[in-house]
Amino acid sequence: MKHIFSVIIILFLLSSYSNAKWQKCEGPFGGTIMDIETKGNYIFAATYRGLFRSSDRGENWGKIGSDLNTGYIQCLAVKDSVIFVGTASSGLFYSTNDGDSWVSVNSEQQYLNINCLEIVDTNIYICISDEIFVSSNKCEVWTSVYGFSYLDCVYISSIEVIEPNIYLGTNRGLYVSTNKGESFQKNENGIADSNISCLAKSDGNIYAGTYGNGIFVSTNNGESWKAINNGLTNLKVLCIEVNGSVLYAGTYGDGVFRSSDNGESWEPINNGLTSYHISALYIDGSDIFAGTLAGVFISSNKGESWAAKSKGLDAFSFNCLAINKSNVYLGTDGGVLISKDNGSNWELINNGLKEIYINCISANDSSIYAGTQLGGIYKSTNNGANWTETNNGLTDSYIKTIAVSGSSIFAGTNDSGVFLSTNQGDSWNQMNSGLSSLDINCISSINNIIFVGTTDALYKSTNNGEKWELVDLGSSILQISSIAVTDSLIYVSSRGSWLYLSSDYGSNWEKLFQYRLNSVIACDSIVFAASSSNGVLLSTDYGRNWKTINDGLNSLFVSNIVMNKEYIYTVAESTNIYKAKISDFLTTDVQDIYEYKNEILVFPNPATDFISLKNLNETERIEIFDFLGSKILETKNKEKIDISNFAIGMYFVKVGIKTLSFIKN
Repeated sequence: MKHIFSVIIILFLLSSYSNAKWQKCEGPFGGTIMDIETKGNYIFAATYRGLFRSSDRGENWGKIGSDLNTGYIQCLAVKDSVIFVGTASSGLFYSTNDGDSWVSVNSEQQYLNINCLEIVDTNIYICISDEIFVSSNKCEVWTSVYGFSYLDCVYISSIEVIEPNIYLGTNRGLYVSTNKGESFQKNENGIADSNISCLAKSDGNIYAGTYGNGIFVSTNNGESWKAINNGLTNLKVLCIEVNGSVLYAGTYGDGVFRSSDNGESWEPINNGLTSYHISALYIDGSDIFAGTLAGVFISSNKGESWAAKSKGLDAFSFNCLAINKSNVYLGTDGGVLISKDNGSNWELINNGLKEIYINCISANDSSIYAGTQLGGIYKSTNNGANWTETNNGLTDSYIKTIAVSGSSIFAGTNDSGVFLSTNQGDSWNQMNSGLSSLDINCISSINNIIFVGTTDALYKSTNNGEKWELVDLGSSILQISSIAVTDSLIYVSSRGSWLYLSSDYGSNWEKLFQYRLNSVIACDSIVFAASSSNGVLLSTDYGRNWKTINDGLNSLFVSNIVMNKEYIYTVAESTNIYKAKISDFLTTDVQDIYEYKNEILVFPNPATDFISLKNLNETERIEIFDFLGSKILETKNKEKIDISNFAIGMYFVKVGIKTLSFIKN
């Protein structure tokens, strides 16, 4: 009776869980920094998630600019008492009160996507994709300086003006105008077709940072260029900042480099950095600000050491959650973070990660695996303290999902299907026989059966991926979003279709309910679901009845959900992490749920064609009686008992001294 009593208590007290609340985790703070500027006592940081300001040298940040009409800030510039902001979709704005309010200067709608801007005396230059405009009368009138042909496929990434010359860094090389923009010529003398990511000037020298070819310098106004890469171990340079004869260069993956001889030699200066993808550099007095893909760092000793300064700067995009042992792992657009205290504090753990856009994280007892957007798979054997690339055999670097099944590791890719490793990720083999769709969303396993969810179907394999067979869910589906397994139960969710349940390893499926679900987790009869418009949903009866549990959430769009025996974690709007005690929602000790898994269960209930019995010894005899007490079946087949010919009504199942009931529909 313990099982029946526990379920009654859970269901009864579930109605009073309304006092349970989600708690927002503190941080993690950081995110991709596009640009940094200072004005007086203020520091401004442009991010994908909006504009942030600090009044205490980066110790604390606050989000500003609700009247900017966008969250994607690409560039900043300061002129006297005015600060200018270039956005990705709402054009150019300026503020005369340190960012408290903003004025739009977009009189013409084509000036909305500002790549970069430059202020020289009274002239303001802005670059919009492949065009340049200038205004000399307080942004009231804009004049087109130059525009590239659509066929040129040119994207302007940086601009430097040394009047009358204008220098444009583009993805197709360097272009120079010597007549205030009336015409431009491509400069191929020493710099060729380099992808120019940044430009800087100092004492007659012009420096060009490229993505892949390092740094170039010109000492004759751009007529000729030479490479200056001695000591520069990473040639993907994103930013350059000059302070007299000292140069600082930020790279994609190897941190900051410094040169004290005008670029003739370089040395790395990364002590204290935990993010090595440097997207912006700015010098203000004795302070050097480094904007990374994971937040802001500051050095007050010429780069000898760095300190993270991102408190309050919540600009990360949270892509995935994973739990391994007592640790919670978070995959973001700026790398991997770990919490060792149930989400109260977070630590960035990117050492060894060359690609830091993390799509998925999975783990076994010995290793943690991170799947990235462009860099394949990385493995850590010390809880994320260090990472090594493990891509031997992978032909697709866009990893969407990773699943561990015993000694096998499966990786799902964007358009190359499934890969399998049987040696802890040291090598991979493509396993696509039978798959008609190679865009893999999710993978899970149960009792050596592997399930794969694609953009339009569900597949399973009983031979470790050697051959895949299409699973008939009984209806058309859109985007399998997650697969949750618990004992012999399999829950499959989709975006825009149904939540499905199978109790016989995928042979038969039951439609539970129709919601747009992003993620599902289950512990026997307890099921949590993350939805796109209804927040978090909870079922205590195998998904047949649901209630929303959203008190405390700031949004009903939740994308990820994971749990351990004590806590459940979810991500709202990709920017906030929430946690709650499972026992708060169930009003009972969550350990009872795990104990409940050992009780004998009849499933599904109600049922139409078949029932199964769980947690039953193989040798136990099963007897089924109708409502009047007549025995109508005796069997030892616990996996799949045919009841299709039973009359509609209530039946009793006797196993030893235990009696259970089920309803035949």
